[in-house]
Amino acid sequence: MGTTANRSYPYPDPTDPADMAGGLEALARAVDTDVQALVNTISAPPLSVFDGGDFTAVFPGVARNAPYSQVTYSNGAGAITSGSQIVVAVPGTYFLQFIVRAPDVTSVLEAYILVNGTDFGRVIHEGNAPAQPRLMISALVPNMVAGDSIRTSVIANTGAPAVFAGPRLTMYRVAP
Repeated sequence: MGTTANRSYPYPDPTDPADMAGGLEALARAVDTDVQALVNTISAPPLSVFDGGDFTAVFPGVARNAPYSQVTYSNGAGAITSGSQIVVAVPGTYFLQFIVRAPDVTSVLEAYILVNGTDFGRVIHEGNAPAQPRLMISALVPNMVAGDSIRTSVIANTGAPAVFAGPRLTMYRVAP
């Protein structure tokens, strides 16, 4: 019985006695073992999802940080939440996505992502358009190191105090 050069899968030589069942079984076992070995080498990149409750009385002109009360999902990103601040534990380049439901108002609304105090993503809803039920911001933040802090904030620039609901921050490490 011979084997393939690349993956060492068995195959019958022309001089081997005919054994269809035995040959297929040997091939199936070799493929099964090989696939499991490959699966064992794959690890998902760090991903964390943080959710928070509503934050009320966002007064015009006053920025409010989104409060995060729970880690909905984490597969080893190691990021931790401390109220409204997320602290990075695993260095790398991260894709961040912040989603918050905005009130049904026609004032000017802003939502943004701050990393170590630097604005990395901002979305503005202008008051003369229909209110958006959701504000979503995405940002790619390179070269984050352990200890970097992430905050997500909202501002109601005009109008009455607003209620923003259901903040969610998703962090996905895309490169070491």
